[in-house]
Amino acid sequence: MFPKNIAEIITDTYKEQQMINFALFNKEGVELSRTKSIQNIDLDKINQIKDDLSLSFIEEKKAYFVITNLFKASLIVYLEANDGNIEEIKNSFILTLNCCFRVSTDKLDKEEFIKNILLGNIYGLEIDHNARKLFIPNFRNRVVFYIHIEEEYDIVLIEKFLKKTYNIDNNGSFILQIEENVLAFVYEDINDSIESEKIANDLSEILKKEFKIGIKISYGTICNNLRSLFKVYKESKISYEIGITFYKEVDIYSYNNLGLGRLIFQMPVELCKMFVDEAFKNNSNFVIDTNLEEEIKTFFENNLNISETSRAMNIHRNTLVYRFDKLKNETGLDIRNFYDANLFYISIMIMKYARRKGENTFND
Repeated sequence: MFPKNIAEIITDTYKEQQMINFALFNKEGVELSRTKSIQNIDLDKINQIKDDLSLSFIEEKKAYFVITNLFKASLIVYLEANDGNIEEIKNSFILTLNCCFRVSTDKLDKEEFIKNILLGNIYGLEIDHNARKLFIPNFRNRVVFYIHIEEEYDIVLIEKFLKKTYNIDNNGSFILQIEENVLAFVYEDINDSIESEKIANDLSEILKKEFKIGIKISYGTICNNLRSLFKVYKESKISYEIGITFYKEVDIYSYNNLGLGRLIFQMPVELCKMFVDEAFKNNSNFVIDTNLEEEIKTFFENNLNISETSRAMNIHRNTLVYRFDKLKNETGLDIRNFYDANLFYISIMIMKYARRKGENTFND
């Protein structure tokens, strides 16, 4: 069966070159793609051709015919032209369509190649060989942006929008759907981490403005060869995991700016339990509620100053003192003390990490 995505690429490629309207059908008569200004199509003729692929219908300004051996399949074409000889236009169209097909399949081969690198399906000499075969430069500075769509949305629309916005067809970058709600933007010829940060901010702003949905963007370090793409993709993906675990209020995560979170994500869960048991005096079942967590966060932001915290949260100072005393009784840590405050902060981060890993070592 002729792939629908290739038919759409052929249509997009051809309509930018010629002022001819056409529609493409697979050999079962199912429409795959069409130009926007197409007129009425005689579906009876399409069905007749579907039943006998040797048939064709040539009218004064319209043609119904079959092209074979595209993607090892047959393609039914409806063609209409305003001017010129329809036979000559048909022959020219077939030649151009074959050319577009070669460009389209080559483009899809390149996308599949880059995607396989990101997912770790190919490596080493196989990457070098396929890069030469597909004329993809091996040694370029590249960064991978991991774009996670936080709400239910048609990700194909977002993919098409980004490809058009960043003129992907005319440069060495790639935008690929990796998961149901994840796009990977492989950006080529990146200069430095400052440019990476700017692109991430631009991406976030553009997508939120256009689609009005929640989007998180993460990115890793810069690599200078195709073999290293797998590593920087993993960095961008783990940056997202770390970000939504510890820094949910932020929408952009850089692998180089994850601080303590990056270190904690490398800890074995059993070691996490040992640390929290020691910090909380074997009370690792302690659960912090949302209100208390917000109060403690504000307390830390105000340099452990209770008076400033009470004013910032519009809470009576004595209420905060009572809650912090209660917290001390439950955990053994007095967060008004600098050392205990740091120990508590790290312990809470470790508990969040363990819970995200799905471990029942810590109870919710």
